[in-house]
Amino acid sequence: YSDDTALGATLDAVKKAAEDADVSLRQGDIAKSHDQLEIIRDQLSELRARNGITSFSDRMNAYHAHMEHVVSGAYDQFSAQGLIALREDAAVLAYLANDIVKAPVSGDQAAFNEMAASVAGSVKALRAALATGDIEAVKKARAMIKPAYSRMFGRFG
Repeated sequence: YSDDTALGATLDAVKKAAEDADVSLRQGDIAKSHDQLEIIRDQLSELRARNGITSFSDRMNAYHAHMEHVVSGAYDQFSAQGLIALREDAAVLAYLANDIVKAPVSGDQAAFNEMAASVAGSVKALRAALATGDIEAVKKARAMIKPAYSRMFGRFG
């Protein structure tokens, strides 16, 4: 990073986001603190991208961003058009999950494999539910995506 002319500005932005997140957390605003910590994730990702570096965190971040869209999207109250959009988004999520599964990891490989399989499996379950057209099964499967990711992120993120 020594040739990165924006390194100082990036580190300043990271420091400010961390300080702001700490203030929000002390005020009891966990959601705001979380959003401020997301700024750090984005800043570090941009830093790596500027310097031609791809890390496991970048794979996790890409999955996370799309996952948030999938789990919080209204999808037109699961109308026919909404289900088409969700199927498309689930396909992208499956691609991103596969990118995580294939990533090299340091540490407990068995735990990684188990958690990565859980993440990929949660997306597979959503896609299977979408194939049935059962809206309640789709909602239930969609609700399982974030917990699988959160467990993996907590250990390897």
